[in-house]
Amino acid sequence: MTKNVMLEDFARQLIILGNGFDLQCGLKSNYKDFFEYILENKYKRRLESTWNPNLNIIENFENYLEEIFNAFSTRNLFGDYDISEPFIPEMNTWYLIFLFEKINSNANWSDIEEMIKKYVFREDREYTFADILVNAVFTKLFYRKIDLKYVLEHENLEKFSYLIIYQLFYSKRESRSLEEFYSRSTVISKKAKAQALFYEESKLNNLFQNYIEEYYDKFKRIMINFLFSELRDLEFDFQQYILSQELNKKSEYGTNARKLFRTMAKDIESSKFNIYSFNYTQPWFDIDTPLQGLSKHFNVHGNLSGLENGECYTIFGIDKGNIDPNSLEYRFTKEYRTFELYMTTDFTSEENEEIFPSPQLIEAIKFYGHSLAEADYSYFQHLFDYYNLYNNNKLKLIFYYSEYEGGNPEKIRQEQLVSILRLLDKYGETLDNKFHGKNLSTHLIQTGRLKLVKI
Repeated sequence: MTKNVMLEDFARQLIILGNGFDLQCGLKSNYKDFFEYILENKYKRRLESTWNPNLNIIENFENYLEEIFNAFSTRNLFGDYDISEPFIPEMNTWYLIFLFEKINSNANWSDIEEMIKKYVFREDREYTFADILVNAVFTKLFYRKIDLKYVLEHENLEKFSYLIIYQLFYSKRESRSLEEFYSRSTVISKKAKAQALFYEESKLNNLFQNYIEEYYDKFKRIMINFLFSELRDLEFDFQQYILSQELNKKSEYGTNARKLFRTMAKDIESSKFNIYSFNYTQPWFDIDTPLQGLSKHFNVHGNLSGLENGECYTIFGIDKGNIDPNSLEYRFTKEYRTFELYMTTDFTSEENEEIFPSPQLIEAIKFYGHSLAEADYSYFQHLFDYYNLYNNNKLKLIFYYSEYEGGNPEKIRQEQLVSILRLLDKYGETLDNKFHGKNLSTHLIQTGRLKLVKI
C-alpha cells in the first residue's frame, strides 16, 4: 500500500457542532422547549386549582410564582407561620430560578449555563447566591440578617432567597444534600431559642456572631452542594427530554443531519472528517446506512447512553475563567464536570482517542450551530493552540449558518459575524506575539483562511 493511499484513511476536516445543528435538523432541543416540557410533564398538576387556559404553560407558572412572591415576606421565615399550602415543595430550585429571572424580564432567563454563571459565580461581586441563601438561613434561625452589601443592593433577590429557604424548612425535602442542613438547623434552632430565654439582647448579638463564625462556611458548603445536586437532577431531566425528542423525530432528524453533513464535507478534496459535538445527540447513528466520510466522533459534554444503565452522561457547566480551583464553586466549571464525567463514570469510548485530525493533515475546521459563547471558550483556545492557528497557512476556519423561519436574514448574518470576531479577538489576546493577536482575524481573511457560509 502506498503512502498516499494510507493518508486517505485519515480525516482532513474537523466538524464542530452546536445546538443550532440539532435545531436545524428538526429537534426541539433549546432550553425554552425543554423547560416547557418539564413544567407540562412534571409540575403542571400543581397548578390545577389556578390554571388559566388562556395562558401557556410558562405564563401560568410565571403568574403563579409572581403571586406567591408578592404575598411572601420576611415574616414567613419566623415562627411557624405558613402560606396556605406548600409552594411546589418538590420543584427543582433551578426551575424556580428560571421563573424568577423570567418575572424580572431577563432575556436569557432560560439559558441554563448563563444562569449557573450568574447564581454560582459572580466575578463582579463579593457575594454569591449561596451567600445570600446562608443569610436567609441565619435570618430564619435567629431573626437577624447578616450585613451583606450585595443583599442590600438586590432586595428582590434577597426576598427570593427567603422563599427558597422557607421552602426547604417547610417541605422537609428528602435529599442527601439536605440531611446536614436539616440536622444542623435543628440543633442551632434549639440552642438559639433556649439562649433567647436567658440572655439579654446585647449578649444575644455576641452569641449570634459566634454562630456565624462557627457555621457560616458549613452552611455555605451545604447550599453549594444543594445547588449542585439540583443541577444534577436537572441534567437527568434534560437527558430524558432530548432522548424523547430524538425518538419522536428519528427519521426526519437523521435525514436532515445527513444532508447537512454532506454539505459541510464536500468542499475539501478528502471526504474524511471527524465530528466534535457539543450536543448530547449522535445523529450519525440515526441514519440507516453509515455516514460516508465519517472517521471518528466525540460528544464533548456527554451523550444519552447513560440511560441504558440509569446513569446521566450529560453535563452543564461554565468556563473556568478566573474561578479558583480550590473554591467550592469550581465544581460547576466545565473543566471539572468533564473531568468528573471521564474519570468516575463508564462514559468512555474508543472514539474519544485522537479525535483531532493530525496537524500535518488537517485542512479545515468547520463550525455549525455553535454560539461560540464564553462558556466553551477554553475548548477553542486549546484547539487553536494545537493547530498553531496563526501560522498554519493551510488551515481554514469555515463557519456555516442557516436562516430560519421568522428570523431577519441580515440580523442573523450580523450575529454570526460578531460571534466569530469576538472569539478570534479573545483568542488573539492569548498569543505571545501581541501584534499577531491584534490582527488575527485580518490575517486569516487576507490569507483566505476565514469564511462565513450560508447553507
